[in-house]
Amino acid sequence: MSRDEIVKLLLTNNLYKSPSILVRELLQNSLDAIRLRKASYSIENLAWGKGKVSFRHYIDDNDEEILECHDNGCGMDETIITQFLGKVGRSYYRSPEFERKRAELKAKGADFEPCSQFGIGFMSCFMFGDRIEIYTRKDYGHGKEKGKPLFVEINGINGLIVIKEGNIEQEFGTTIKIHKRQKSLYFDPFSDNLKLVIRLKGVALATEFPIQAKCEIEGIQEEVEIPAIIDKKRTFLEKAEIKEITTFEIDLSKVDSNLKGYLRQSFLIDSNGIPTIENEKAKWELIDTKNWKDKPNFENVLHIKESNKNMQYNYYSRDDNSICLDGILVCGAPGRVEYATEVKMFLGEITATATSEHPFTLDVRGKIKPELSPSREPLKNNSMFDTPFGWRHMQHLLSIGSSLVWEKILDYSSKGMSIDTFWKLLMIYDGRLINIKSKQLLKHLQLPYNNGEKWIKLSEINNYELTDGKILIKNMNEVITVDFPESIKDLSKAHPNSTDFDWWIAQLLVSISEIDFIDGKNGLKLNQVFNEEERPSDNVYSKPMRTSIKYLDYNGISTDYITSVQFSNTVNRKNPIINEGFKSRNLKHRSEIEEFSLSLASVITNLIDDFKKEQKPLSLEVKWRPLKYLSSLYTNIKWSKYGNEFKPPYKVYNDNGETVEITDEILKKWGS
Repeated sequence: MSRDEIVKLLLTNNLYKSPSILVRELLQNSLDAIRLRKASYSIENLAWGKGKVSFRHYIDDNDEEILECHDNGCGMDETIITQFLGKVGRSYYRSPEFERKRAELKAKGADFEPCSQFGIGFMSCFMFGDRIEIYTRKDYGHGKEKGKPLFVEINGINGLIVIKEGNIEQEFGTTIKIHKRQKSLYFDPFSDNLKLVIRLKGVALATEFPIQAKCEIEGIQEEVEIPAIIDKKRTFLEKAEIKEITTFEIDLSKVDSNLKGYLRQSFLIDSNGIPTIENEKAKWELIDTKNWKDKPNFENVLHIKESNKNMQYNYYSRDDNSICLDGILVCGAPGRVEYATEVKMFLGEITATATSEHPFTLDVRGKIKPELSPSREPLKNNSMFDTPFGWRHMQHLLSIGSSLVWEKILDYSSKGMSIDTFWKLLMIYDGRLINIKSKQLLKHLQLPYNNGEKWIKLSEINNYELTDGKILIKNMNEVITVDFPESIKDLSKAHPNSTDFDWWIAQLLVSISEIDFIDGKNGLKLNQVFNEEERPSDNVYSKPMRTSIKYLDYNGISTDYITSVQFSNTVNRKNPIINEGFKSRNLKHRSEIEEFSLSLASVITNLIDDFKKEQKPLSLEVKWRPLKYLSSLYTNIKWSKYGNEFKPPYKVYNDNGETVEITDEILKKWGS
């Protein structure tokens, strides 16, 4: 495909929605070059931290409009220019040549994962202009021969790449000058389709090298110096300029070493520094604003006492969630704190694919980078319910980071904060318990009964039942019904999805439980022993459009059983085939038997759930598309490779104590 064809493709297919995207592409290339140069020096135990990128947008002496990008990275030699620069779809950073260089870096502990993936970024330059000049000089590394200074000319989209010897005084690095196809007749911030400074302000949120940009053209003059630090979002209470607050800042690198950035949240505090829902300056209130049909419309608002004004806390907005890959924004709110409003007005935003109830800027590097399209937007599968694996994993990591805030708040229950306040704050901020460490939940979390007049710690709970939508706790010689007070239930009414407390808490309890099948008395029992880092979510697996499954230990029953009708949406982690899926549930690539195991757990528990909703006894004599899919997975497995413990029959424990067996014959029949 010619350069002319690729530029037309970029424009007509909306791969790049604006010519200003070339600013981001040039920035990515410069950062890759600087990172490679820094890595090359580090393997010689030499610190090189002088990387920088600069941009200019100006009118030259010939009255031509020019975009210029300069970096002091590793530069290019003639081989890279001829084999990669002008070749559509070929990236040096995805070539065997680079992999050899990378292997050398890895061996000496200096690996880096480049931004470049598709080899089309440089072609975005032709969306702005046809004539391109490049000044470059390769740095082969400390103590090695200097690369030749080169001057490269590209005249026209289909023009030849002309390489000449450059000035001997050229420094290492690369300078690219793009001459605009036709100078603009008029310049103002809205008609300027390059938006150099605005674009850099919007996307450079977490780069580790400083960036300078200057537009020198009358009517759109602007400049910016973007520091080599990660942006930190302001919290809702900080924006409200409330002073009597405490702010928690979570370093996301503590969640995963491939992450950088901060997740932050602020809470009102009382005179003793304890989180509260009201202090002398402000308080949280639930108000009913009524909608246009005069129906209830509840909102949690922050009431500022001095001004007697309310500030709405918007659950639907994630204006303060930004996700970067390799330092450059790919989705979420654009712009650093100091100019976010201005940037969003000009650039808009791509909705964050992974979110948190807390403001954050996240930068992802290395092997866990989620999937991107060629336009460097989050990759989307055919269905809105089927998020690509990398983005699901990113959501999981953010959920862990979010839970660290709630762990800190929960700790205050042993420092004077009432458990009632914890639950109210959880409701106000739309928090989640499922990712808080199980040990901490067991130690600090309490559930209410007698309409909230009394509370019981999880550590005091042994056996419990889920009956008619209620949680019944068997405590000594009495049965306690979990019963949240209206003051907490009311706060949940402002949530996008109003919380059913009994269901919500039941899901949490089941996730940290085991099931006893002893002398016909089957029951849920809260587990009292957990690993330090264990969380309830570790035992939960969800497939798109399917009910979440809890992987629990079934005690007092044969390991041949995979699930129970009575305890729907749970599976027996002790069963060999089920355990294969449990161990692989967070993997991107799974074996045939692991994929079958996860589908077996999901399909059978959902089948049981459907029969229970219709109040009918479980039957395997049904035709259902998911069963056909399960059958196809089963028949494609080479079972000769696996032991008998993985093979059918798979047993289901029925309500009446009888056993339903899923045999080889039934599995094959489902596929017919």
